[in-house]
Amino acid sequence: MVPANVFTVRASYLDEINALVNYATYTLDLIRFSVFYQGDSFGIPAVGALKTALAAVNLRLYSNGSCGADSTNVTAGTVALVSRALPFVPEVILVWASAPAAAAFISLAKTLLPSSVVYLVGSVVGDGFGAYLSSGNSRNIYMAQVLPLSTDVSVPVVGSYQTAMAAVNATYTPSAISLE
Repeated sequence: MVPANVFTVRASYLDEINALVNYATYTLDLIRFSVFYQGDSFGIPAVGALKTALAAVNLRLYSNGSCGADSTNVTAGTVALVSRALPFVPEVILVWASAPAAAAFISLAKTLLPSSVVYLVGSVVGDGFGAYLSSGNSRNIYMAQVLPLSTDVSVPVVGSYQTAMAAVNATYTPSAISLE
C-alpha cells in the first residue's frame, strides 16, 4: 500500500514521448525516428510508447538498437540501429537507457551520426548527466523535462517534497529521481 503522502508528480512515459515526437515533427520538421533502449522491462515499454506516438502523427520507427540492463557495451546495439536505418540516417534518436549506457551510446553514435538529434528523458539520465558525456558530444541533445526542478521551491509541490524529505533525512540532496 502506498502511503497517503506519496503521489505521482510526473507525466506518463507515453505523454513524455508524445511531447518529444510532437516537438521534433512540428517544430524541428524531423520525421525519421530511431530508438536506442535498455533491453529489459524498463526500456522495452518505451519502444511501444514511441511506436504509438509516431503512429499518431502518421510516422513509423525507422530503426532500433538496444543494450543490456546497466551495461555500457553499446557497440552492437548502435551498429544495429545504424544498419537497420540504411539507406537513411535517423534524424531523431530517442535514448531510453541508464545514464552510463546513454552516455556510451551518444559518444559512439555522435561519431557515426553527427547530425542526428538525440532525445533523452530526464528521469532516465537523472541529475548530472553532462558529467558522463565526453567533450563535444552535447550538440543536438534535447532532454525532456516533465517535472519541476527539484530545487525550485517556488513550486508548491517542490516545497512540500523538500520539507518531507528533510523530515526523513536531514542530509538529503534534492534530485529529479527522488522528486519523481
